[in-house]
Amino acid sequence: VVDTPEEIAISRAIKRDNLTEESVKKRMAMQVDRATRIDKADYIIDNSGRIEDLETKVKELIKKLS
Repeated sequence: VVDTPEEIAISRAIKRDNLTEESVKKRMAMQVDRATRIDKADYIIDNSGRIEDLETKVKELIKKLS
């Protein structure tokens, strides 16, 4: 699971997709909740930082799994 705190996810979606906070929250409510995703995950990658940090973490996990 690639995870980020809800407030960051909302902010990013608003900026990326030009949506209202209300519409983003409605979309999120239709998805599996964060706690369930994390509970079911074998691996969790934190995506609360920069895209470069995410890329590094993904590459590290790929190496670990290879």
